[in-house]
Amino acid sequence: MLRGQGEGSQEDPRHDPSEVRAAPMTTRVRGSLLKVVAAASAVCLQVGVVEASARPPLTMEDRVRAQRLVEEVKWRYRIWPSENREAKPEFASVYDDGRARGAVEDTLRKSAALARVWSRRITGAEIEAELRRMAGATRAPDQLRAMFEALGNDPDLIAEGLVFPLLVERRIREAYATDERLHRNVRGRAEAVAVGASTLDGLAIAASGGEWQASESKVAAVPTVPRLVETGDAFVAHGQARLRDGTVGSGIAVWRKREFDSWWNEERGRYSATSPPAGEPGTASVTLPAVATACTDDTWDYIRWSAPVPRYAHIVVWTGTEMIVWGGEDGSTPETITGGRYDPATDNWTPMSLVFETEPGLYATGVWSGTEVIIWGGYSSFGGGPGARYNPTTDKWSPIRSDATAPPIR
Repeated sequence: MLRGQGEGSQEDPRHDPSEVRAAPMTTRVRGSLLKVVAAASAVCLQVGVVEASARPPLTMEDRVRAQRLVEEVKWRYRIWPSENREAKPEFASVYDDGRARGAVEDTLRKSAALARVWSRRITGAEIEAELRRMAGATRAPDQLRAMFEALGNDPDLIAEGLVFPLLVERRIREAYATDERLHRNVRGRAEAVAVGASTLDGLAIAASGGEWQASESKVAAVPTVPRLVETGDAFVAHGQARLRDGTVGSGIAVWRKREFDSWWNEERGRYSATSPPAGEPGTASVTLPAVATACTDDTWDYIRWSAPVPRYAHIVVWTGTEMIVWGGEDGSTPETITGGRYDPATDNWTPMSLVFETEPGLYATGVWSGTEVIIWGGYSSFGGGPGARYNPTTDKWSPIRSDATAPPIR
C-alpha cells in the first residue's frame, strides 16, 4: 500500500507491472495530433454570465442527480446507426442511479486519494479556471449548453457535477504516472538490464529471453548503448543492434508500468466516498461563463489536455458525442492497448479503462453499434487476440466470443 506523507511511503510489490516486451522499430514520421474544427469550431463569440449565490455544499444525492443528467444529455446526442435495426433504448434502460452513484463515489475516492497520497487538492479557483476554459474552447457548443441547461444553469452544480470529476480524473492519473515511489521497482529492473547491455541486441535478449528480431528497416550505423527513457506508462530503451547478417537495425525494449486502473481497483477501498476534502468544491461559489455561440468553420486547432500519444494503425470511432481512439503504434513503443475518449463539448480527453484488455493490434476493425465500440482482428507481433466490446457510458470492456463460428483473425 502506498501511504501519504508522514505515513512511511513504501512501495508494495503488488504494484509492479507485469511484463517486459522487446520489438523492432522502423523509422516513423510522427506528427502532432490535431483536430479539424469544421461545422462547430474555432473563434467564438460569447454572451451572458450567471452569478452563483452562496449555499451549502452539495449533498451526495445532488451529485448523483447531476451525474445522471450529464450522462442523459450525452445519450441524447449519441448516434444510433441506421444499420442497427433495433430502436434506440430509453436512457433509463442503459444508465440508472446505481451507475451514477458509483461514478460519483469513484470521483470522491480519487479526490481523497489525491489529498492523502499526493497532498493535492482541487481548489475553487482551479475549478473556475477550467470552467472558463471549457466554455471558451468548446467545439460542440450546443451539447455543452444542453448540459448546462440540464443542470439548471446552476454554476455550483455545473462546477461540482461536470467540471470537478474531469479535473480529478486528470490530476490523479498525472500524479500516478510520475510517482517514483510507485514505479521504483520497474525502473530498477529496466536500468539493471539497460546498463548491463553494451548494445541493444544484448538488451533484447536479456529483456525478452529470446533472440533479437530483425528490423524491417536496416541502417548503416554502428551499434549503440541503449538509452532509457520514461514515458507516462513505461520505461523504454532505444538503440541500434547488430543483426545476424551483419547489418544494424534500430529497435526498442519496453518495461510497462502497472496500469492506473489495475492499481486503483486495489486501492480505491482505502479512501472515503462521502465528501471532498476541505478546500475543494462546495466551499466557494463560482461564476458561470457564457458558452461560445458563434464559430468560424473550416479551421484547425490543437487538441489539449492529456491526449493519447499520437499514433498510427489505430481505431477511431465517432459516437456522436465523443471520438474514441484505441490501439495502434506510436513509433516509440510496440503495439499499444491504450486509448482515450475526446469530448469536443468540454474539450477534454478521458483515458479508456484497461481493466479488461484485448491484445494490442494494428489495423484492427472498429465499429460503433450505438452503445458499444466493437473491435475485431488486426495484426500484432505479439500474437493478437480476437477482439472485444467497449461501452463508453460505463467505461467497461467485454470479451467477444471466439469459437468455430468466428471468422479467422485478420
